[in-house]
Amino acid sequence: MKNFFILTSLFIFCAPAFSQGALYTDSELKVSIPFGPKYDYSNIKVTRVIDGQTVQLENGERVRLIGISIPESKPDAKAQRDSERTGQDLATITKMGKEATEFVKGLIKPGQEVRLEFDVQEKDKYGRLLAYVYVFVCGPYCDYDMPMEYQQSEYENKIYIDLNATIIKSGYAQPMTVPPNVKYADVFQKLYDEARESKRGLWAGHEGWTPDLPDYEALSQACRQNKVTSGCCLSSVSRMRDVKALLASGDTFAQANCPQGYQPDTLKCLGSYRWCSPL
Repeated sequence: MKNFFILTSLFIFCAPAFSQGALYTDSELKVSIPFGPKYDYSNIKVTRVIDGQTVQLENGERVRLIGISIPESKPDAKAQRDSERTGQDLATITKMGKEATEFVKGLIKPGQEVRLEFDVQEKDKYGRLLAYVYVFVCGPYCDYDMPMEYQQSEYENKIYIDLNATIIKSGYAQPMTVPPNVKYADVFQKLYDEARESKRGLWAGHEGWTPDLPDYEALSQACRQNKVTSGCCLSSVSRMRDVKALLASGDTFAQANCPQGYQPDTLKCLGSYRWCSPL
């Protein structure tokens, strides 16, 4: 009976923690109740490279590299749609996808430590983490001769390979910006232009690879979050879908940066996206 009274009293005192579903510590009772596992995304290991833009972490979570797009490596429905849209045969698309995936597997191995950086949205509708991934190289306080086509990053006196940026800079991906995750859109566009001009990676032998179209439904959902500008915003998405346009990088229309073969466009109303229409 005494033990029952103790347990009941403990539950009453701890009830606020359960109701809030958070870490609760009472210094007087010396009770600490954590809820759910906590992961340090600034220092976590990769266990598997699933494809050129998806990796799996030691906690079982999958990470989708954001801000980039890589050709499909398997002849799935997405590859078939890309083939129909671009006019390229399925074999060419999947061949490029396999090349890109092998390049990424050369950059990051199972067991390597990485640091994740999130943008506005932390997960997609499939439950995958959306992140910029940085592969640990050495440190703190070390020297590393980074290859020219790699993008170096430093954090707390440690050196990392900026994985997302390096894949683009090396010519194995193109920028794919989906608002609101636009933190490095301009940087990625510049690296992409540099890779194309230098004919690196896929650009050395696959001139016909065309930029991937944005997720128009995701853009529409973002429009609906602001009732004041949603009308113009949704109209701009409709126009983009009609002409198979890409999103333009740059803070203003005058600074819009479009790939070769495209020109900047927008609607003259508040809330419109800026896009790149095929010439």
